Amino acid sequence: MSSEDDVIESVVKLYDGVGLWGHPQIQVNVVPPPTAISIAAAALAARYNENSIWDRYGMSAAQSEVIAIGMLADLIGFDKTKAGGIFTFGGTGCNLYAARIGIEKSDPDAKHTGIRDRIHFFCSDVSHYSIKSSAIWTGVGLNNIKIIPSDDDNSMDVAELKTAMDETVSSGARIGTIFATMGTTDAFGIDPLKEIVKLRDKIQKTVQYKINVHADAVIGWPFLTFRGDKSVRHLSPPLQKEVLSTVSKISELPYADSVGIDFHKTGWSPYLCSAFVVKDKNDLFMLQKLKKEMPYLYHKSGYQPGTFTLESSRPNYAQKALVNMMLMEKEGYETLIVHLLTIADYLREKIVENDHIALLNRHNTAFVTDFRIYPKTKYADEGLLFEKELHDITSEEFTEQINRYNQRIAEHMNIVGTFRVRKLYLVIPEPLFEEIKNSELLKVGDTDLRSELADAALGQEMVTEAAMDIVFTAEYQRTTVKYGERGIRYVHAEAGCATQNVYLQATSLGLGTVVIGAFYDDQVEEIMNIEEEPLYIMPIGGGA
Repeated sequence: MSSEDDVIESVVKLYDGVGLWGHPQIQVNVVPPPTAISIAAAALAARYNENSIWDRYGMSAAQSEVIAIGMLADLIGFDKTKAGGIFTFGGTGCNLYAARIGIEKSDPDAKHTGIRDRIHFFCSDVSHYSIKSSAIWTGVGLNNIKIIPSDDDNSMDVAELKTAMDETVSSGARIGTIFATMGTTDAFGIDPLKEIVKLRDKIQKTVQYKINVHADAVIGWPFLTFRGDKSVRHLSPPLQKEVLSTVSKISELPYADSVGIDFHKTGWSPYLCSAFVVKDKNDLFMLQKLKKEMPYLYHKSGYQPGTFTLESSRPNYAQKALVNMMLMEKEGYETLIVHLLTIADYLREKIVENDHIALLNRHNTAFVTDFRIYPKTKYADEGLLFEKELHDITSEEFTEQINRYNQRIAEHMNIVGTFRVRKLYLVIPEPLFEEIKNSELLKVGDTDLRSELADAALGQEMVTEAAMDIVFTAEYQRTTVKYGERGIRYVHAEAGCATQNVYLQATSLGLGTVVIGAFYDDQVEEIMNIEEEPLYIMPIGGGA
């Protein structure tokens, strides 16, 4: 039998080269770092190991879910006394529940008889691909998804939706669920939910069944926390206008029959943590199984979501979301969203100013920034090269060449990482400089530290007598956060390459240098007033 220490050591090694998405210098997709309190809540839930299918198996989980769903229903604008919901496995789970409820509404009692008629799902051409998963897993089939074109702003074309729904009714098929996208990742397109529901109500009067409308708001939901113009007044005027327009559109969520919300994206909780909220809790009971079919569960009364959930084992997802909502409230979420918008807007402005980088989604009012890099210039004779590529004005060979160029950049970033693994300081008779970029120096002190450095280096006089001392230091965590312990090797490799370059350059100038590694680390740290770990001292002076 192995020891716990050995097992932990082996498992930790599995994280070598793995990015820590919670690190402040990393941003991937729409994955903000989880809050410390939500991580603690996840650990607490794991310690008690509750099953959320029944309050008898998870009283804390049940209470957390009921409270959290009530808070979300209130935020959306649903009547809390009538609304309901559960936490489930991501936005895919939310869409799957919405799809299954749509089947039950359009083909009543299908849970017993199976699907008797063809059922169509409807979504825009920029909706999330998990809707296809829902069609597969519910048995509706991919061929029965009706893809509706979107307008220039990536919102569903309601006229096209009407035509498609009319065709479905005329063909004898049934309309299951209409999936309204409330915030796409890249362009943050928002479908006109109010118009969609109005159209649904009109067509629903002509058929003998109910039609379900689900709002996929897994990314866009935090805009519900905005309280008015004051919260965005420090943003640029164009962004202010776009954000307030987004808030207005997101505020149509109460028209939907159900809403999907991701806390592991724009909720600052760890994976997995998504909420499926319904306007009428009876929609969930449409999926309910008979208690006699589950003889050893659900005795008497109580909170028993397991009677209608897909999952027979469901962890305490809700607590991670609940602690964040309790901690941050509307004001906290709004502050975080405004911060992300500010950073994104700043990044986009810098990209626009750059001659080599083309911004692809300038009018995205959310957080994702898409860009394309060109080796020489992003400009064509008239306009941008990207626009010409988009409209097939450039050759296919050119587009493939730029694709490969961007792929190489991405691969290089994955290999090298985005972390500066070392710093160097220049110690000369008066000021102390720190290297901050390849060819820039930042003055950080006015004292000649050569003599003190020599003392720390066991009295090696060359440190004092040199015209300049270069002190190399390392910030290991900037690399180990991505590569684990192996990152230490990468730091030393880069430091070795850097010192080699100093040797070569000194020789070319007729100067002399040597790498000194014999010194007291703590003394050098104190003398230099640094937190990094010193690696080498290289005195530079007259040639031998």
